[in-house]
Amino acid sequence: MSHGGPGRPDGVDYTSSVDCPECREPLAVDEDECPRCRDPWIGRLLDGRYRIAAPLGRGGMGAVYRAEHVLLKKDVAVKMVLPEFGINPAAARRFEREVEAASRLDHPNIVRVYDCGHADEAGLYLAMELLEGELLTAAIARGPLAIGRAVRIAAEVLRALEHAHGRGVVHRDLKPDNVFLARGEGGERAKLLDFGIARLLGPVEGEALTQGGMVFGTPEYISPEMASGEVVDGRADLYALGVVLHEMLAGRRPFEAPSRVALLSMHLTARPPLLRSLRPEVPVALEAIVARALAKDRGLRFQTAAALREALEAVERSTGSAAVAPPSSGFGGHARSAARRVARACGPAARSLVGRGLRRPRAL
Repeated sequence: MSHGGPGRPDGVDYTSSVDCPECREPLAVDEDECPRCRDPWIGRLLDGRYRIAAPLGRGGMGAVYRAEHVLLKKDVAVKMVLPEFGINPAAARRFEREVEAASRLDHPNIVRVYDCGHADEAGLYLAMELLEGELLTAAIARGPLAIGRAVRIAAEVLRALEHAHGRGVVHRDLKPDNVFLARGEGGERAKLLDFGIARLLGPVEGEALTQGGMVFGTPEYISPEMASGEVVDGRADLYALGVVLHEMLAGRRPFEAPSRVALLSMHLTARPPLLRSLRPEVPVALEAIVARALAKDRGLRFQTAAALREALEAVERSTGSAAVAPPSSGFGGHARSAARRVARACGPAARSLVGRGLRRPRAL
């Protein structure tokens, strides 16, 4: 492709050059990367400790880089929370306290946090373990997950929440972007990340949830109590996990709306669609679990991550048997037994759902 020649006013020879894949502007013949899009952090030393090597991703709050700890010669992932967010000193101190608590979380389903700090030129940053794999967001983008895989991922995230909640740490921003599917010798493992990030941008205790039209948290996954500005506990994470599990199984979130205000209203008042109306092969017992996780009243949800995990694992043990078939095709005895055990854990509304699914079809 030709973009002119040596006679260009800037004196650069663009003859036979190619376009930058990011900004679509022409590269000079001798350019390997675009000077307009080159990340200014590459090669720089952050806070005297981390040499930034390559970009790994960019999100709404900042950017993630591969970096090396220059003294330990250890590769890490560094997440920078960029200064343009205007985080005040009190919020920064709170963030550091939360990250300090999160760094003490030692669990195979939680991304390890090694360090955090504040650099004047970069803002706040986290140094975390470097993993190979992809975010759950990318997996969902390819379509609904296999039922067994979705249940296993949710159970692994719940193990992480059990560990965190038991130490007084609530995530507050559970969503597919914060679940990393790590690849290793043992196969795929879900790892929860970004403890403390939502708390950084959220209001301090007693402040309203919205300030100047801004909603703190992620509206698509926010619990009703967070949407109404109440003080939250671990059950808010379980509601968000219900949204994520629905999304993994159906390929879409239970609530979709054109605005944040409309989304918050739906979380507060709207009834989520039943999973089997979107994906009929979902077991009725699993549908009941998701329905209870999405209860508006947190007193009606599973009260602990362990209780929700145990209900899911009862379904997981029967996945692959007759329990994954639609109720109209009949259940085997083992599947009926597993479904009833889950129904007892899920309460009256779920027992009604499961009971309808266990009835044999009438003769035509």
